[in-house]
Amino acid sequence: MARFIFVVFFSLLIQGFGPKDHANSKKLKGQMHGLFSNLTVVMPIYLNPIEFFDESNRKNVSKQLADIHSRTVAINSLLTKSDEEHQVLSSSLEHSAKMALESYNKGIKGQANYFMGEMLDTCMSCHTSRLSKGDSPFDLTKNVDMESLDGFSRAKILTISRRFDKAMAEYEDLLLKSDLTISDIIHFDPFLNYLVLGVRVRPQMDRVITTLQKVAARPIPQSVKQDVKTWLASMKDIQKKKWGVGNSLSQARALMKKGKELMDYPRDQSGAIYYLEASRKLKDFISQEKLKNKDKALAYLLMGKSEMVLGRPFLGVEARRYFETAINMAPKTKMAQEAFKMYEEHIVFGYTGSSGLHLPEPEAEKLENLRKRAY
Repeated sequence: MARFIFVVFFSLLIQGFGPKDHANSKKLKGQMHGLFSNLTVVMPIYLNPIEFFDESNRKNVSKQLADIHSRTVAINSLLTKSDEEHQVLSSSLEHSAKMALESYNKGIKGQANYFMGEMLDTCMSCHTSRLSKGDSPFDLTKNVDMESLDGFSRAKILTISRRFDKAMAEYEDLLLKSDLTISDIIHFDPFLNYLVLGVRVRPQMDRVITTLQKVAARPIPQSVKQDVKTWLASMKDIQKKKWGVGNSLSQARALMKKGKELMDYPRDQSGAIYYLEASRKLKDFISQEKLKNKDKALAYLLMGKSEMVLGRPFLGVEARRYFETAINMAPKTKMAQEAFKMYEEHIVFGYTGSSGLHLPEPEAEKLENLRKRAY
């Protein structure tokens, strides 16, 4: 799936960003057109992992990656007056593009792939982080041989392409027609990805309830069956609007408290429905104007906590992005220090393997800079 990174990156820029003034919009469009030209050259090589690192392609690939990084720098500059989340998002893309280029030029294959994957994470994060009123007209699937892919890959590409209804249908086929193994559930998490779409992105709780009721009657692992029953009860509870009073921030906190009560351990997904609904409320809250920085920082901290609980595969960058924003909006506060602790835990875990911690120098520098802002 990492091989579709640059295409989804382009899609993200088209749909997720957009400065309000006309002059900046025109410049942004020019940068995106240039980026697309780079993609048409590098994509055929990148889709083949052997060719991507083959010596005969290195000069060309390096040039394309350099151009892509240069364009992300320009795009980030054009978005400096956007909201905090888009500022962090564009900065994250620029950082990942820079690290992918540097890692590729140094021949560090694992890190090069990691940072390309991080860009993909950011795209997925953006596309599934909030309510979507409709599918995108920019269809990434039209030139992809979808039939040659497995169901998990098809569902993911459809989600990246913002074809949410088709993605939900693909997940429904996986949940209702496939014999999912524990390995499938752990590595691809079709249940949670389906819930993200049906509860947060394109709220269709009746549809999701019908699907999960059918799933509960199938021969699935007992632990998953128990989660399904809990999710069904949670959705029915939310439909009755038993999630608290007050503004959307207060409602989100009440939802998270209720979700936490269902959890036996920190990453237990029994409370996922409440955390998904809470994240939607938090997005509503931060979209309001004239909010105090401390209130917005709290909302970002809570969004990071929600994503840590949900723990979707390959999307760890989303939680870190929220924690970083909370630190920057309320530096030298207990809130910033709590956000930093969670950011540090997440990034150290992400770079730790069987041979220990391997934190790239730029990541270590960023971690130290955030520490200084928090304390």
